[in-house]
Amino acid sequence: MNAGRYIEDIVEQLCTASFLADFTVRSPIYRKSGGQTKEAADLLVVFRDTLMVIQVKSKQLKDDIEFTDVVKSRMERMISEAMSQLKAMVEAIGSDDWMKFTNGRGRPVRVENPKFNRIVVLIVYAVVTPDGQLSDTKLRFDESCFPHDSASLHLFSLQDFQCLATVADTVADFMLFLDVRTLLHQEKLIPAETLPIDVWAYAKFEGRRLEAMLRRQTFRNLDGRHEEHMPAVAAMERLEKPGYFVDRLIEDLYRAVGDMASPNPELVEKVKQLESPGSDAAREAMILFLAQLDRQDRTRLVQEFQIRIKRAKRKDIAFGGLKFETHEEGYFLLAMKGPRDERQATLFNLSRSFAHQLGLRRVMALATGAPDLDTSDCDVMLVDTQNMVVDEHLLEIDRAFGRPNGVSLAPKFGSAGGRSRITRRGRKSH
Repeated sequence: MNAGRYIEDIVEQLCTASFLADFTVRSPIYRKSGGQTKEAADLLVVFRDTLMVIQVKSKQLKDDIEFTDVVKSRMERMISEAMSQLKAMVEAIGSDDWMKFTNGRGRPVRVENPKFNRIVVLIVYAVVTPDGQLSDTKLRFDESCFPHDSASLHLFSLQDFQCLATVADTVADFMLFLDVRTLLHQEKLIPAETLPIDVWAYAKFEGRRLEAMLRRQTFRNLDGRHEEHMPAVAAMERLEKPGYFVDRLIEDLYRAVGDMASPNPELVEKVKQLESPGSDAAREAMILFLAQLDRQDRTRLVQEFQIRIKRAKRKDIAFGGLKFETHEEGYFLLAMKGPRDERQATLFNLSRSFAHQLGLRRVMALATGAPDLDTSDCDVMLVDTQNMVVDEHLLEIDRAFGRPNGVSLAPKFGSAGGRSRITRRGRKSH
């Protein structure tokens, strides 16, 4: 059995399920200056200006002997080798054509002139028993987070990574967790051996204490935080269940390439969409706008959609908009009975009015005519207002529309956490 390949397969499955196959790349290859090709990493997760580099290390035991310090020493050497191999990633970033690869959906991907504002490196390690099963041994290292200005490095056991990819299951949620963990270790505010899942639980459910801890530079032991908050974790999962509609919509968009929303030909001529309707580029852009939302914001979006659907059952039409403070784009929602072409025209007109009233450059507009989202035939439209003509027709819609919904202020770290985004200096970023 190839233990390394087996563990890499598991890690890839976790990444594609949590961070989407569109942004996950297995065994990316780059060309060195001399013409030779080389693997940059085991896995990459590439999302806008964020790059997550993942190296997978495993050790298969030869017999059922008790897990000893000798085996741990061997794993430590393997981890050290993985850190050295990351030089390939640094070299790859400097290569002109290193971003030519295939993503988890089997589609070619190229990121032009990547300028990553955030690079994080993960080393995921596992021990495999002689019969090919994952070992139950809890292998821990004295230190597992290495903050660095250019690229922080995190060590995770496979069990830890699986748990974290389940609870922080969007790119935004996972990167926020890594930012918090990096900062706490950088400022030496927690013991070096603190379990990563305890850091996640503390940030998620004790946000105000976290902010006070960072502000006062208070050292704290977080042992047992995850177990302590298990009831809250279960409640969170129930509350955020509606948000998985966004994940399903992303999958639908992927499957609908070439036949996206059956666009109205007249609207295609009028609307300033970011990409041609039904094109691969449009699909990729739509997925990007949806995927940037964290789980909490996805849930809020769907809840607002469900409210409109419920109202449309009584009034035939209902609509509204959301502007999340962490994103420049707006999101517009419409539920409407009647023919699909009329729904598309209404979506176009109202989403433009929403953009105009809030001064937004771009709006992602969603519409449905179904009685519930589980049977929805959603229309999706990306509206760009850069060259939008503000004529009397648009102003008339503005007056009829009224003031749309404002900024979402749902707390980012749970009910006690506030909406702030934690920065490396521990200050609020609004």
